[in-house]
Amino acid sequence: MPIYEYDCYSCGSRSETLRSSQEINQTFQCPDCESWETKLAMSAPAIHIPLDGEFRGSGRSDLDRVIGRSAEVRRELYRKEQEKRNEVRKVSGQYAVGKDKDGNYLPVSETRLEKRTKAFEKFEYAKRTGVKVEQ
Repeated sequence: MPIYEYDCYSCGSRSETLRSSQEINQTFQCPDCESWETKLAMSAPAIHIPLDGEFRGSGRSDLDRVIGRSAEVRRELYRKEQEKRNEVRKVSGQYAVGKDKDGNYLPVSETRLEKRTKAFEKFEYAKRTGVKVEQ
């Protein structure tokens, strides 16, 4: 289910809730002031895809674990994760990093990068020419 954000007319706060798409037009009560005067806010979707392309476990990222918290908390968690990735990039001298099964950031191997590059080239060729390419 997607997370929707609502703005409260009474207190001005923004809250988020996990709702099915059928519930999107139902009224939402502000958790801060308990007012029903809220409107659905326009917000950008947050998507996390591991850089090495491999989802582990349930396929959920660390960011998924903060569902229901405020956007500021999510941004702070993302900033900390970004700092960890940047540190690995700085030490390794390689931009592509991914997480291992324990959640530690590591540089992506040259073999995996080569496979990704070849797959991307095949995709671009197929897109450009309309010819189906074996993977």
